[in-house]
Amino acid sequence: MLCYFQLQLFLLKRGGEEIYVGPLGRHSCHLIDYFEQIEGVSKIQDGYNPATWMLEVTTQSQEEILGVRFSEVYKNSELHQRNKALIKELSIPPPGSSDLHFPTQYSRPFLTQCLACLWKQRLSYWRNPPYTVVLEESSIYAGGEYLLDKVCCRLLRTTNTKDEYFKAPEEPINFLDHTN
Repeated sequence: MLCYFQLQLFLLKRGGEEIYVGPLGRHSCHLIDYFEQIEGVSKIQDGYNPATWMLEVTTQSQEEILGVRFSEVYKNSELHQRNKALIKELSIPPPGSSDLHFPTQYSRPFLTQCLACLWKQRLSYWRNPPYTVVLEESSIYAGGEYLLDKVCCRLLRTTNTKDEYFKAPEEPINFLDHTN
């Protein structure tokens, strides 16, 4: 049995409005025919990339030059009407079918999901050992610096020296500065 699937394109403009939803065809012939039928749209040159042409033709500036809104053209097209009819047809469940039912909200238990996340995290760190070593060393250095700072603050506070110049700052070290 030979199965033939036709490639479809779902093309949106800025703002999420549909300007083409339909088949591409061989060498994008359906797409090209659709846009060339719009008055004022330039014809594609022989050997020109259809994707590039389509992106150039459907820009905001081209809409303003032509005085056309491609989203409105699509909404009023036969292609849009066919797509709406197909959606309506496919929305009706066949007789005797039942709705999908899943016993839980998630496909896997919570513990399984956590273990999968930990496994991925482990893989991502150990794929690049030099980075991991530098990250761990900088974390140890920053932690040691923080501890040293706290010890020095306590020692200087207990000696009750009047010399303010040698007192250590009371604020903790910003770890983000050292680890990133």
